[in-house]
Amino acid sequence: MIEITHCDLCGSSEYSPFLRRIDRVSGQEFLLVQCRACGLIYLRNRPSPETIASFYPEDYECFTRAGETSSGLQSWHQRRAMNMRLDFIEKYAGNPGILLDIGCGTGDFLVSARNRGWQVKGIELVERAAQIAREVNGLDVLTGSIENLAGHPERYRVITLWDVLEHLPSPRSAFQLIHELLQEDGLLVFSIPNLTSFDRYLFSASWIGWDVPRHFFLFNKENIQQLCELSGFKIIEDKTFIGGKGTFQLSLIQRFPSQKKIVLAADPFLSMLLYPYRQISYALHRGPISVYVLTKR
Repeated sequence: MIEITHCDLCGSSEYSPFLRRIDRVSGQEFLLVQCRACGLIYLRNRPSPETIASFYPEDYECFTRAGETSSGLQSWHQRRAMNMRLDFIEKYAGNPGILLDIGCGTGDFLVSARNRGWQVKGIELVERAAQIAREVNGLDVLTGSIENLAGHPERYRVITLWDVLEHLPSPRSAFQLIHELLQEDGLLVFSIPNLTSFDRYLFSASWIGWDVPRHFFLFNKENIQQLCELSGFKIIEDKTFIGGKGTFQLSLIQRFPSQKKIVLAADPFLSMLLYPYRQISYALHRGPISVYVLTKR
């Protein structure tokens, strides 16, 4: 079942067609549009809450445990990426406290945070991923959506959403709820596809950042600022420093789907080849993923 949507930020129903893409999982066509009032890019004809799970395959990237299907080099990169995220958080949060990861998948980030002294909790919509987080990683993870946290009495020092915001039916409602769940000095840290990234222009329509219909929204910095104003937050930093080889590899597979095995086999070489490209892109804020740190106003 498909539902027709309007702009989540300003509520406008006026839009211009932006990009038509074929879903890499189902083969169905979906339309991204751009709000004429605020510029937000969003999925006009998106799957309903009852059908969206069918668009997430069993081997979807976020549902595979680190090291389960990875080489030793890949596992090392994954652990390094988790620690880079924690370094970034602790730059602003100081001493570890209670951390909630929304859309935590199998819990690999939470395991890294727990190892650094954080008290960790998670929530994950997909039961098979949440089950791995609980049974394999020994984590306190609730199966459900962010709405299941409404009225929850606990307050968190940090709430994270790693590559999750673009998947949510209403980022505006999510931010308003997160505002209630955070301590007064708490931090909201999240990552989203970077619309100004080099990868976007290099891969054009094949860029993995579009990833319809799993990505409902794509935000520029002005959209994030508007979202903050509507929900009581302010930006204290935005940076690009993660999403190196993995996002590039997924975009390559999108561009050359018949060469997927070759792209995957070339994995050890991609890191070396991409290193200078990535460092330049990070320095110029043109990396594939933007990471934001917000605090309450």
